[in-house]
Amino acid sequence: MAAVSGINGAFYIADDGGTPAEFAKVRTWSVDVNAEEVDVTGFGDTGWRTTVGGLKSWTSTVEGQCDNSTGWNVLWSNIGSEVEVRYYISEGGTIYFAGSATVITISPTTSVDSSGTFSATLSGIGALTYTTS
Repeated sequence: MAAVSGINGAFYIADDGGTPAEFAKVRTWSVDVNAEEVDVTGFGDTGWRTTVGGLKSWTSTVEGQCDNSTGWNVLWSNIGSEVEVRYYISEGGTIYFAGSATVITISPTTSVDSSGTFSATLSGIGALTYTTS
């Protein structure tokens, strides 16, 4: 895969089973995917730990500007609830992550000399899919 500029990324969100739509004021997103490590060491492993992959999980962080956009309203009104999300690596492209998540935290911030911003944490519900076409 050729390098892709982050300037073309996007974050989409929807509630109530709707189709995710772009949240235009998002400036940064990150997704962390993890697999638990399960210890299966036995006496016959001669003092060396043996592990296998266990349950998988994912979380994400989204940051942007506070405004009255549809995306902000969906995020704000769904704290503690399930939303559908898509994380595009390149807007209009075919490479993205998608899944259902619970909105865990929203942290609005403002300063006298800048626009209001926010960060939000989402916790994945079930699988996160990765699409490349």
